[in-house]
Amino acid sequence: MRADDRTPTSMVILTLAVVSAGFDLVWAARSGRGWTVSDHVIVWAVGLALVVPFLAPALVAGVAVKSRRLGWLAWSVVLLHAAVMIRFGPLVNAPLASPPVLGAWLAVGAVCLAGAWITGPALERLPRRAWVAVGVVGLLGLPVGMARGLRSEQPPAPPPGPDAPNIVLFTLDTTRFDHLSMYGRSIDTPHLQSLADRGTTFDLAIAAAPQTGPSHLSILSGRVPITHGVVANGTNVGEQPMIARALHAAGWATGGFVAAFPVHERFSFDQGFDAFDSDFSPVVGLHELAPMQALDAVVFRNLPRERTGDQVNARALRWLAAQSDDERPFFAWIHYYDPHGPFTPPAGFHEKYTGGPPKPGGELLALPEYWPADQRAIRDVDYLTKQYDAEIAFTDTLVGEVLAALGRFERDTIIVVTADHGESLTEHGILFDHGDDLYDPALRVPLIVVGPGVRAGARHGCQTSAADVVPTVLDLAGVADGAERDGISRATELRAGGACEDVDVFSSTVGERVMDPPIDHAVRRPDVKLILKERRGNELYDLRLDPGETVNLFEERGQQGEALAVVLGAKLAGGAAPRSAEGGADVRAMLEQLGYLDAQE
Repeated sequence: MRADDRTPTSMVILTLAVVSAGFDLVWAARSGRGWTVSDHVIVWAVGLALVVPFLAPALVAGVAVKSRRLGWLAWSVVLLHAAVMIRFGPLVNAPLASPPVLGAWLAVGAVCLAGAWITGPALERLPRRAWVAVGVVGLLGLPVGMARGLRSEQPPAPPPGPDAPNIVLFTLDTTRFDHLSMYGRSIDTPHLQSLADRGTTFDLAIAAAPQTGPSHLSILSGRVPITHGVVANGTNVGEQPMIARALHAAGWATGGFVAAFPVHERFSFDQGFDAFDSDFSPVVGLHELAPMQALDAVVFRNLPRERTGDQVNARALRWLAAQSDDERPFFAWIHYYDPHGPFTPPAGFHEKYTGGPPKPGGELLALPEYWPADQRAIRDVDYLTKQYDAEIAFTDTLVGEVLAALGRFERDTIIVVTADHGESLTEHGILFDHGDDLYDPALRVPLIVVGPGVRAGARHGCQTSAADVVPTVLDLAGVADGAERDGISRATELRAGGACEDVDVFSSTVGERVMDPPIDHAVRRPDVKLILKERRGNELYDLRLDPGETVNLFEERGQQGEALAVVLGAKLAGGAAPRSAEGGADVRAMLEQLGYLDAQE
């Protein structure tokens, strides 16, 4: 072939980039993630641009071995995709330096090297029109990816009728009940306060776990950890009677929008949702591009693990806007992570609540190890508490944005606001942390319900469980799925008022922040709490006389402790075996950076 008949290198690079970007988009564009047309175009364009730098080494090799110039380029794309698929597929949980990963990469590299050497001369002889044809086929990846990403894998059931309400569930991460205005805190949360004024507030709502994943599973399934078996973040929840599954089967459109890794789709929190957005990158699907995953694995070392509430709202509001033309009612779960430490509220909220920098001096505080160095250097407890309040106030504005968007819908709407757990600010010597204790600061949460027929401005003082949310919402919506749950419906109390039944609340967590940890359980009644610890002494507290849980009466009130232990033991006997958390390096790194595991030495 004469030199002037050779296909220009720039043309080959563009063709290979188009093929790579098209393959990536088709691979990444799984339905059920809230994709839009613009998302597909942006991801495709970014994939097109990012693959070019990965071709540079092959280009250098092609200069040295001119007869196989195009072989190096073509097979380098194969190498990139094959290596990434292995790393983020069967070996996703293996460290990069482990023999399986290195061995697999070396094997793939050898195959690609051989392929480049063997096919190089043939590729050099391909005419330009052949490369043009390959590029045209690669361009088909854009419409094929769109068709795949925009379709729904779950065919909708017939709509339940014009009177079926929309449903919105807000879960505020790490939010204590006593740091909201309706519970007496001097804090500016007008949108949450307006919901309390329009609906009913429960004063003694107790979380099922002080960790994000297990607690959210209880909120979404109506089962406590003893029953569903999930006690630690990073655990795949398996098949559960999720509210989204029940509502989808009854004809509701379902969308979930979450802000943190513990409730990611990889742990099966997406079951039952038409659209589930746990993609924390700026554009849906961006971090599933092969070159981006290569950068994640080698340079950044992990995927994004959380996002701010304004990013959650951007996706949630986009999905809500699309429901305005749908005859089906919708269920939206919207999760905000902002009140979780370390506390970094937006500037306007920072100044409003702290009034300036932290006070200098004072003793070094035992702040969580996962906090960045500048935050751990703060020694002003009052400043940190105000920062926490500022995060909650910011979250209130996010709720307000969604409430404003709901105004366009003619259907009635059931709105529930709760939290997955609270936060120990100084109690029990735990500073601005949670996760491995079962004391009230980490378990008492807000619970507000608004909806058609729900009494406005009412309050209930009975003890309720996070597991009561699903039975209550399904009852209010007129949906019966027949699933067995631990929680009970509060619909009667919400509509008619009157007496409110106390229930025993069972909560569970890991006793230490290690893999395969001991598991602690608690049973709480309005006046007493028993905590059974797997490796440490048991605890019994009189909550009427000692609401701060400072005096352990387990030895002194042995008979009462034993009676509660029987109740807890009976629950445990009928429960599920605890599920093991994923032990992979990537999951472990995420949980360490979020503070749910102690860093390895």
